[in-house]
Amino acid sequence: YEQAVETYEQCIQLHSSDALAHSGKGEALCNLRRYKDAFHFLMQAIQLDPHCALTWVNIGTLLWKLNYPREALAVCEQVIYLDPNCLIAYNLKSLVLNYLQRPEEAFAASEQAIQLQPTNAILHYVKGYLLEQGEHYPEALAAYTQAVHLNPGYATAHHRRGLILTDLNRHEEALTAYEQALKFNPDYTDAYNACVKLLEKVQGTSASPEVHLAVTSDGVTASRRDSLDRFTGQARKALIFAQEEAQCFQQNYIGTEHLLLALIRERAGGTARVFAELGIELDTVRTALERVISRGDHINPDEIGLAPQAKKAITLAAVEARHLNHHSIGNEHLLL
Repeated sequence: YEQAVETYEQCIQLHSSDALAHSGKGEALCNLRRYKDAFHFLMQAIQLDPHCALTWVNIGTLLWKLNYPREALAVCEQVIYLDPNCLIAYNLKSLVLNYLQRPEEAFAASEQAIQLQPTNAILHYVKGYLLEQGEHYPEALAAYTQAVHLNPGYATAHHRRGLILTDLNRHEEALTAYEQALKFNPDYTDAYNACVKLLEKVQGTSASPEVHLAVTSDGVTASRRDSLDRFTGQARKALIFAQEEAQCFQQNYIGTEHLLLALIRERAGGTARVFAELGIELDTVRTALERVISRGDHINPDEIGLAPQAKKAITLAAVEARHLNHHSIGNEHLLL
């Protein structure tokens, strides 16, 4: 959004009467929560072109974010009057009406937006959200499913599908939905937590091995036997190598960078073959990592533990193993 603000400012410098540039800058500033500045540029855009539907939509969005729902609704009606085919206005109108506890009107506005552009995944997601808020779970599930059908990489829609499927006790389908969300957005914390929680419920034990995993001066240990039993021999060796890599850099934690260094130490393993097929030399990878990893001042071997991102990587490795119907977690899953 910062770059957008700069770009629109350049446009305004070149063409001071460009209403769309003023409107675009106002929208970007609104997304940056610089609401006062956003209002200024949106008002300038309206003065330059009072009939621009896009500018009115941006004003409506600003009012909505400032918690003026009735005023935002009035703006939506104005936009629809100016442009009956403005699907963004219908979409915003549906959200505002839902907030005002007028669910039937909200759903009608959502349907009107979908009629204007039936292949828009976001519109189907909003429909699903409205239905979910009204506790119409099967219908909401169908809407979210349509959203991911139109956009398979829609991580948020996969996550919402997983939540509803979990509530409907369709656990296998829910896990698949969470895995899809994590596939397209590995940093999706809510999907990650929901996936781990459901895995633990389904399996009856901890589904995230890193929760009980510890790396000590004596090597890799676990407070529960089943935590390490889920790793192959090579994966356990990789965890020990990761500990050694952390020690080499005088660091009291094992991060994802140390895990990667550990994986590429096996010159004849699957990781080496993957990099070879990609035309990447392992020495090049190691040199690049060593260049960016900082060295610590001192190390206490008894206090080395897994960093949060490393814990998350190991849990995601368990998710990958399950997705591939593998009973054990190997180096290939850690690499994924």
